[in-house]
Amino acid sequence: MVKRRVSGKVLRFHDKSPLRDTLVEVWDRDFLLDDRLGSIRTGKEGEFSISYDTVGAGDDPDLAVRIFRLDHNSDLQLIGDCD
Repeated sequence: MVKRRVSGKVLRFHDKSPLRDTLVEVWDRDFLLDDRLGSIRTGKEGEFSISYDTVGAGDDPDLAVRIFRLDHNSDLQLIGDCD
C-alpha cells in the first residue's frame, strides 16, 4: 500500500478569487463504477489536500476531481469536474 495525495486550489473562473468551504472529491474512474477516494472542504484560500492509498485505487488510478457547492436549497450542485 502506498499513500498518495491530490492537492490544489479552487478559484472562481471570472476573477480568480478563492472558493472557500467548497466540497472537493477525488474519484478513481472505472469502467463500470467510479470509486470515491476521498473528500474535503476547501480552506479560506480555496486550498485542499486529499490523501488516498493505492489499495482502493490500484497503482495507476484514473483520477477525477469533482467540485460541489451548496445551492440555496442546501442541495449539492456540481460546479466542476476535471480529469
